[in-house]
Amino acid sequence: MKWLSFPQLTPLIGVDLGTSRTRIWCSGSGSGSSKGVVINEPTLIATDLYSKKVLAVGKDAADMEGRVGKQIKIHHPVKAGKIYDASVVKAMLQAWLQQILGWKYLFNPVFMVSVPSGSTQASRVAVIKLFYQLGAREVYTIAQPLAAAIGAGVPIADASGTLVFHLGAGVMEVGVISLGSLVQFKNSTVAGDYLDSKIKKFILDHYHLKIGDQTVAQLKHRLLLIEPSKQTVVVVGQEMISHAPKEVEVSAEKLAVVASGIFKQQLALCQSLLAKTYPELTTDILDKGMLLSGGLSQLAGLSHWLTGQLRIPVAVVENPDLVVIEGIATALEHLDEFKQSLAYQEMD
Repeated sequence: MKWLSFPQLTPLIGVDLGTSRTRIWCSGSGSGSSKGVVINEPTLIATDLYSKKVLAVGKDAADMEGRVGKQIKIHHPVKAGKIYDASVVKAMLQAWLQQILGWKYLFNPVFMVSVPSGSTQASRVAVIKLFYQLGAREVYTIAQPLAAAIGAGVPIADASGTLVFHLGAGVMEVGVISLGSLVQFKNSTVAGDYLDSKIKKFILDHYHLKIGDQTVAQLKHRLLLIEPSKQTVVVVGQEMISHAPKEVEVSAEKLAVVASGIFKQQLALCQSLLAKTYPELTTDILDKGMLLSGGLSQLAGLSHWLTGQLRIPVAVVENPDLVVIEGIATALEHLDEFKQSLAYQEMD
């Protein structure tokens, strides 16, 4: 492998390019120490429509949303796990990479990037091409459930099957891992962003109130409960007709209608995969259970409810938001051990 000639100079960069957040891990500091996760920010970029200049990326761009004039556009360039605007993603990543690497950007990095398990070959090639345009020496892609399993400490090379359910913002994916590869999987775009849109519509329809993303996050993690609850939260938004600020009290009981539909679709996805899983692997899954990862896995009571419905143990991994980038970091640091599980492609 080309980069092994100068391992102390070649940066190793892991990228979890998510629909809602991008996480970047960096090694190759020159001293032999790992830099760790250096970027964990919204997948957003703000540009001036007239000058075409990049004004902000990540959190700085998120802070501008809803607070700027029409000449400034806030881009959401990744949707449902797919890159929808490669030039915008390139500009966003370039800003972060220059910030992280400085002069070491001259030594073409080795990249590993997470992709949804159901990505087409064309989608993966588009991702690989993008990172070669960013100056990569080599580019590897890894399926998100596989990266999550590695990050959770699962010995993926074992013949014993492991069931991982990754609940991201753009895609939810359930997969069976055995002998270092994802042998079966199912995915759906009924994920975190879909749930957010349903919550916004519910509040608009029932309370005639427009709410922002931060308010949605508050509702999602405080009121979307599996078990019946009388809990309430005061929500501030913009009244639909007058556009004036308004407060309303939202109850978990009323929001349960939104939650139940999402939970049922999560359950159906798991049941669909288990129905097609090889009998030998089913035995392993009954014994070991299922691991949940991703931001949506932290919804109160979800693991307990899935345990009862699927009749297998279900547990949320440690650091579910970061487990994919942690898995990428592990795979990059031990590339020879994991390369059989990865996709690699050279570009002309």
